[in-house]
Amino acid sequence: MLQVWGKIWYKNQIYQSHTATDEHADWTEALRLESCIDEIIHALDLPRPIWFAQNHQEMQRFRQTKFHQDHFIEHFPYQSFEIEIVRTDEDDEE
Repeated sequence: MLQVWGKIWYKNQIYQSHTATDEHADWTEALRLESCIDEIIHALDLPRPIWFAQNHQEMQRFRQTKFHQDHFIEHFPYQSFEIEIVRTDEDDEE
């Protein structure tokens, strides 16, 4: 199971959040993460952010990353959008 928490930050507070879960154990982690991000941006009514190399590195090192206005083609009226991996299959094995 992969569980991802998405948060919209506005004026240094969590404005909205949504948690998505993916149960497809046979999918790659990248596909599972993308599935969760799709669910989160749909639930929070956000445009899809552009994924830079820095976001990939942050996800690998810290299990979280942040998106700002420069990550969106459409207008993004918030401070930031953050995603964080809350739980993975490896966490369940411990």
